[in-house]
Amino acid sequence: MSIPENVLKNIVLDENRSQILRVRLVSALEGFHRRTTSLYWLLQGLRTTVLGGSVMMPALLFTVASQIEVEEREPLFWVCFALSVTVGFSTAILEGFSIGRQYHECLATSERLHLEFWAFVSLSGKYSKYKTHNEAWKSFFKLFEKTKTKHVEATLMPSNSGVFTSNKSNAIHIFQTTTNNNTEKHGASLEIIDSSSSDRSRVDSLDSPV
Repeated sequence: MSIPENVLKNIVLDENRSQILRVRLVSALEGFHRRTTSLYWLLQGLRTTVLGGSVMMPALLFTVASQIEVEEREPLFWVCFALSVTVGFSTAILEGFSIGRQYHECLATSERLHLEFWAFVSLSGKYSKYKTHNEAWKSFFKLFEKTKTKHVEATLMPSNSGVFTSNKSNAIHIFQTTTNNNTEKHGASLEIIDSSSSDRSRVDSLDSPV
């Protein structure tokens, strides 16, 4: 979504800030829009492939099983094989690259930046306390950079970092529990050995001649 030129002309800013607005902010908004659109069509294409292939596969396998002649089975067999590989690759791309997560995060960031931009243009919402765009510039640009930084961090962060953290905590807990149990067992064994040694020494003292 490109920002109309007449809207940019109505934003009264210093020359330096006006250049930053066009080079940094407008290009970022247009880049988010292009990336969101690309991810949307990629996500829908992969999901359609997976769902369609999952529905068609049982029907094709039943058709292959019902064919008596070997010559009639072979073409359908290769169709099933190709469809199975396509569904597998599509699922691997969806899960491996987290296409759905990337799309939703990019869409949320794009919508948030657009809302803030139009609030800044109209000096409404949180910017209603400012009289000019120059006065609201620092607050707006700070929020813009903060939102974009959060998006970059969310993109670079692994999608299953929470799972890794949970597994790490569980592993530490299991290790500590096992260590404590082993310590208790070894302690009890040492006590048994010590008591056995003391009993044996008592018997030896009684058996020994005076």
